[in-house]
Amino acid sequence: MPGRIWYTQDGGRHWALQTNPSWCDVFTDIDFATKDVGVIVGRYGTILRTVNGGATWTEVVAAGSGPHLSAVDFANKRIAYAVGVSGRVLKSIDAGATWTALAPAGGRDLRDVCFTASRRGWVVGAGGTIRRTTNGGVTWKKQASKTKKALAGVDFVDGSRGWVVGASGIVRRTINGGVTWRGQKSGASAFLHAVDFVTATKGCAVGERMRPVGSTPYAVGVIRFTSSGGKYWKKGF
Repeated sequence: MPGRIWYTQDGGRHWALQTNPSWCDVFTDIDFATKDVGVIVGRYGTILRTVNGGATWTEVVAAGSGPHLSAVDFANKRIAYAVGVSGRVLKSIDAGATWTALAPAGGRDLRDVCFTASRRGWVVGAGGTIRRTTNGGVTWKKQASKTKKALAGVDFVDGSRGWVVGASGIVRRTINGGVTWRGQKSGASAFLHAVDFVTATKGCAVGERMRPVGSTPYAVGVIRFTSSGGKYWKKGF
C-alpha cells in the first residue's frame, strides 16, 4: 500500500487524504522551508516536494533510486539536508527541487538531522552516533555521546544548546555545541523517537513503549515534556 499524506487547512481540526505520486509505502519525515515549499522523505530514497503548502506533491527523487531516507531538515529557505541508512547524506541548495549526495557521515544508520545555520548541523543514529558539521556537510566530526544506544531525535535551539533522544528513554543535553553531552532523566523506559524545543527551556519528546495484552505486545504512545530545559521531565501521556 502506498504511503499516505494528509493535509489540513484549519490547524489540524480536519484532515484530508492527498494523492501520493510515488509507490513508496513508508514516509519517514517532513519539513517546510516556507508556508508553501516543503519536502517529504521516505524509504527507497524517495523525496517528494510541494510548492503550494502541501495541497499537491511531486516526486523529485523517485522511489527505488537509493537507500532509505529517515529525516530531512531545512537550514534556511534554500538549503536542506536529508539523511538515511549507512551514513547517507543528501543536500539541496534550491529548496528541495534537486539533491546531491555528500560524503557519508560515518557508516552508521542515521535517524535524524538538525541544522541551525546553512553550514552548521548535527546528525544522530545507531550505536549512539552524534556527528557535527561546520562546513555544510563536507566533513562530519564525531562527538562523544557516552552511550551505545540508538539515538533517534536531535534538536537545537541555537548553535550551542541542543538535545538528543533515543532508546530506553535516553536524553542527552549539550550547552556547547556538542563538545560535551550530559545525561538527563526522562523518567521513561520507552524508545523516544523525536524531540522538539520551542525555547531553551520548553520542549517535548515523543516515543513508544511496548505493553503486553495477553500474549501480544502492543505499542503505546509516550509523551514527555519539560519547562526546565530538560532538568525535569513530566508525563504528557
